[in-house]
Amino acid sequence: MKNIGWCLNKIRKTFSNMPREPNSEENKRKALEIINKTKEYIDTLADIVNSDNFELRIKKLKEASQESIRLRAHEVEKLFKDLRYMLLMSDLSLEELKGIVNLDHYGKEEANLWNGAYDKIVYAIHMEFCEEMGDLRKEFKVNIHTKEELEEIVKSKKHLAEILK
Repeated sequence: MKNIGWCLNKIRKTFSNMPREPNSEENKRKALEIINKTKEYIDTLADIVNSDNFELRIKKLKEASQESIRLRAHEVEKLFKDLRYMLLMSDLSLEELKGIVNLDHYGKEEANLWNGAYDKIVYAIHMEFCEEMGDLRKEFKVNIHTKEELEEIVKSKKHLAEILK
């Protein structure tokens, strides 16, 4: 899950540089750059979260002889369902942000839409996957994939190299 934590941190760090409003050409340019970079990290996270390998691991955990391991499997499975929901919601919100950036007019209504889409991504990551102090939950500090598995799962060679550091 360390790889997932790496992706979540990259998404948070990249997205934290988002202009509060795309109300100038410079802010629009910067917003599109951040949207695209965030989308790349979201796609890498989706590669990891949606891999068949994960489903096999959950199945093995559910079939374990120790009850504590079986219970942990359900916790991890719920966490992955939450991650999948966050990925879907983030994709939709990024598309909404991109649409607003590409508008010719930016007024009060667009500002409200911008803030709503922006907040959905920030809150989804923070509320679901972070501790009270803003650090990622401890589950994201453990590796669940081998180097070889990641080489098969992660499509972005750049992100793979960073994850494997």
